[in-house]
Formats: sequence, C-alpha cells, structure tokens
Amino acid sequence: MAGAGRVVTNGAGGAADAGGRRSAARRWLVDLQGYAFLAPALLLVGVFTLIPIVFSLGLSFFRWDMMRPQPRFLGGDNFVRLVRDPAFHNVLANTLLYAVGTVGPSVAVSLVLALFLNRRLRGRVWFRSAFFAPVVTSTVAVSLVWSWIYHPQVGLLNAALGAVGIGPVRWLADPATALWAIVGLSVWKSVGYNMILFLAGLQNLPGEVAEAARVDGASGWRLHRDVTLPLLRPTLFFVLVVATIDAMQVFTQVDVMTQGGPARSTEMVVTYLFYRAFRTYEMGYASAIAWGLFVVIVGLTVAQSRFVAREGS
Repeated sequence: MAGAGRVVTNGAGGAADAGGRRSAARRWLVDLQGYAFLAPALLLVGVFTLIPIVFSLGLSFFRWDMMRPQPRFLGGDNFVRLVRDPAFHNVLANTLLYAVGTVGPSVAVSLVLALFLNRRLRGRVWFRSAFFAPVVTSTVAVSLVWSWIYHPQVGLLNAALGAVGIGPVRWLADPATALWAIVGLSVWKSVGYNMILFLAGLQNLPGEVAEAARVDGASGWRLHRDVTLPLLRPTLFFVLVVATIDAMQVFTQVDVMTQGGPARSTEMVVTYLFYRAFRTYEMGYASAIAWGLFVVIVGLTVAQSRFVAREGS
C-alpha cells in the first residue's frame, strides 16, 4: 500500500513538471511572437537612431570634412577645442537663456490652463483644441507668420503698439529684442502640449484626497497648493524635462526668423552645430558639439530631478 502511494505521488509530480514545462514553452512562444512583431520597429530604430548615435560618437574623435577620403584620428582634440571655443560659449549661453525664458513661462501658463480646463466648463473641448492647435501646426509656417507679426513696418504687433503711441520696434533686427521675440513664439507654440500633459496628470489624481481636503475646509489656491501640486509632482518633473530638452534643441524658429542674427544674438547650439557640419564640413567637430549638448542636457535633467525630489521631501 505504501508503495502504491509513492507511485501515485511520483506520477502527480511528473505531471506537474510536464505542465510547468508546457506553460514555460507557451510563455516563451508568446514572448517570441511579441519580439517578432516588434522587430520591424526595432530595426528602424536601430538603423536610423542607434547606429547614427554610435557613429557620431566615434566620429567626434576624428577630423573629417567630407571632402577627404580618410578621416584623421585626433583623440580628444575636438572636445578640447569645444571647451575653449568662444563661439560655442556664446551659443551655449544663448541657448540656456532661451531655455530659461521658454520653459518657465510655458510650464506656468500651461499648468494654469490645465487647472482651469479640468473643470466642467461649457466649451472646454473647443478651448482645449484651440490651445493645442499650435502644437500640430508646422513650425516653419508658424515662424513665417510670426515674422510678419514682428515686421517693423507692416507687422501686427507694431500696429497695436502704434495705436497707443509707441514707436515701431525692430523686433528681429535688434540684438536686445530678437531672442525674446523667438521666446514669445516658442512659449505660444508649446503651451498646448504641456497643457495636455498636465490635464492627463490631473485626471489621474485620486479624487478622494481632494474630497477629504474640501471636507477639511481647503478650497481655491490652498487646495491646489497643498493637495493638487504635491500629487502632480511626477507630471511636473516630466513636463520640465521634456520642455527643457526641446528648448535646448531649438533650431527651426531661429533658422527661419533670424538665421542666428543679428550679431549672433540668436545663434543656438544646434544652429552652430549645423553651420559646422554643413557649411564648413567639420563633421568631427560637429559631432563633438552634439555630444557636448548631450552632456549639458543630462546635467540639467539630473539637476531638475534633484530639485523636484528635494521639494517633495
């Protein structure tokens, strides 16, 4: 009888092992099917993103002007040149100033709009669409329209200022105003995207927390300050990072509206990179500029992460 019991037990264990192997095989097959579906997209990402990134890193250690058949290895000379290049210092300062002028107002305005449009208002869908429309509009087209708005003689902005007795301003031709004119366009264009991100964050907040705060007497600004904003911190961090990365890579607005002028007051890191790569054909140095910008963006992201974490502690 004991022997029979052992046989039954062993048989059950063997069946369980076989079932486990079949289950593992099915999971492996499902995973394999998933990777098969992902393969075309991964191939495109590898060919058009990962391979160029690795190639540009390698190229940053060479001198190659696209006219010579063989690049010349320079080691870290391109990066030493980058650190000592006064032109790079100027464009980096312009880009950081542009980022500060764009990110702060854009995030603040979009957060206020998101808080307002998250309420039950008549026509809120129309307002959301109207604020988001600039995001999906061609940056080239928008830049051309704003160039007309800023025109010193026939521009809409100067016409409005003239109606109140203020003389025409050379918005894009004056080094003191050109950068801020581009900042104004960029804030207008980016507000809608950030607003949608904040709306998504607001609609995923736990409603019972806000209800409990209202029961305790919190309302208006106090409710947003003590409840909504702390819960919205992950979304705020994401918006700050995305907005900063976008601002540090600005190109189209500058290229269309000012081409880096006047007096290089609006020349940015990416426009300088473009000049070195496709005007003077210094592909190695342009690659070093790209990786220098990457290091700056990573540093800003880490700083923002620590700031948000410190504010939340």
